[in-house]
Amino acid sequence: PSPLKTGALTHILTHSPLKTGVLTHSPLKTRALTHSSLKTGVLTHSPLKTGVLTHSSLKTGVLTHSSLKTRALTHSSLKTRVLTHSPLKTGVLTHSPLKTRALTHSSLKTGVLTHSPLKTGVLTHSPLKTGALTHSPLKTGVLTHSPLKTGALTHSPLKTGVLTHSPLKTGVLTPSSLKTGALTHSPLKTGALTHSSLKTGVLTHSPLKTRALTHSPLKTGVLTHSPLKTGALTHSPLKTGVLTHSPLKTGWATVLPLQHGDCPVVCLSHLTPQLAPALGRQGNHPGLEAREGDEEGGRGRCGKRHG
Repeated sequence: PSPLKTGALTHILTHSPLKTGVLTHSPLKTRALTHSSLKTGVLTHSPLKTGVLTHSSLKTGVLTHSSLKTRALTHSSLKTRVLTHSPLKTGVLTHSPLKTRALTHSSLKTGVLTHSPLKTGVLTHSPLKTGALTHSPLKTGVLTHSPLKTGALTHSPLKTGVLTHSPLKTGVLTPSSLKTGALTHSPLKTGALTHSSLKTGVLTHSPLKTRALTHSPLKTGVLTHSPLKTGALTHSPLKTGVLTHSPLKTGWATVLPLQHGDCPVVCLSHLTPQLAPALGRQGNHPGLEAREGDEEGGRGRCGKRHG
């Protein structure tokens, strides 16, 4: 397009087929856009009156509108607001010089985020007060802002992942960081948080006031904070091991809500045979209150011998 007074979007598009290529919009009054498809690339709107936009495709990147007269916007991709730009070779971000403005952006080869200059655009702000926003960063991903007052936000960072903000006042947040992972914010006041950092891992905040935290740093490991006031901490530094802090004053681990006979405390025999040796005890009923020097275990509160 001509850089004359036509009022159209004037830009010079230079793109290198090499990995070091740079996509540039002209630094004329109609804004200048530069973007590197590299991981360290920066997307920039000209520091002219139309503002400056910089975005890092890195995890710690920040998308910023210039502190000039056109406002300043900073956004972390980890926070609730979502503004995305593709560091991929096919990504294109375009602001229209027209009053209606058209914004198109492909975060992937098939993904398209569009701000329509018409009411029927692909990207629609809802006629409702909270609006609706949809964006697919992946072929199947969908990011949605609910027209409800509290809104619902769904986003798939993976083909099967779903990130959801509940329309409930306390909300429910679920994303899949892995194909099987789930991160959940409970609609309860105290909330429940579950997250799988591994395929089988689970990190959980209890909906109880004291909260329970469970996290598997390994495929079979479990790290648990008890919903009891004293809390129970269970962590497996090994695939089968279990390390526990007891929620009881005895300092022994209680990991299952089960009882053995009349014993008011949990016998570790209820754990799998592979877990008991990891606690340094052997036998069918490792004692919860083993006496010092008693390698075979001790007696439970019920008086029965556990060892």
